[in-house]
Amino acid sequence: MCDNRRRWREAKLSGNFFISLLNPGIGFLLATAFALLWANRRDKAYVGIAAVSYAISGLAFLIQDVGPRLPRDIHLIASNLCFMMAGYTLASAILLRYELRPPHLLLSTITVIAMSGQQWFLLVEPNLAGRIYSVSFALGIMALIVAVRLYRIEKRQLTDRLLCWVAALSAANFILRPILIITLTGSF
Repeated sequence: MCDNRRRWREAKLSGNFFISLLNPGIGFLLATAFALLWANRRDKAYVGIAAVSYAISGLAFLIQDVGPRLPRDIHLIASNLCFMMAGYTLASAILLRYELRPPHLLLSTITVIAMSGQQWFLLVEPNLAGRIYSVSFALGIMALIVAVRLYRIEKRQLTDRLLCWVAALSAANFILRPILIITLTGSF
């Protein structure tokens, strides 16, 4: 515990600490913005769900980047579960925006499989690439589900098409980026 306190003090004094606060700060800022928007439009449940998603994302980054390090990196279980829940709730919010029923069973199954893989590669057979692939691929599949469902919508306006492309690019980012990093550099 003393080592964690010392590292915490050293991190707070460095510029890295403030950089580590960027991702959680952005997540909480977006959560606040969507919560305020939802407070004025309570009939739009998807806006409230998006607020929850961004709050969970901010918490995930806070646990991962700023929180205390636990033995065997088990704090990563909580942060990755938060990332998965943020992806799940954001996918649900986007689909609900278009009055599409979120595929809860499919999203839950993806989450369980990803978290099982993440924990396997963390606790049973430690492997950083395996952990990253487990969570990244799952988030990519969730984004791909959103992109495919949005693509099928008729009478799409420019914003609808842009959101579809953002979902598709997010899917590509989550799926291809880890593969390219390993292929080009040999490690993470």
